Amino acid sequence: MRQFKLTYIILILFTVVIAFISDIASKSLPEIIIIFSGLKFLLVAFYFMEMKSAHILWKGIIFGFIIIFSILVLILK
Repeated sequence: MRQFKLTYIILILFTVVIAFISDIASKSLPEIIIIFSGLKFLLVAFYFMEMKSAHILWKGIIFGFIIIFSILVLILK
């Protein structure tokens, strides 16, 4: 239960950091926002969707998805 609370607090902190970062105008900000969003996605997938106990194939699919999606978003921005 403690690990879920810690993960929840980290997700809230990432959300607050992204909100503050989005107020600043800079060219490198989309990359930082995508990185934080990807980390949030992985935290939710592994701790709240119980992917940490899933088969290695599913873990690979999750990591592959977030990497490909992040690269596509950064290329098409």
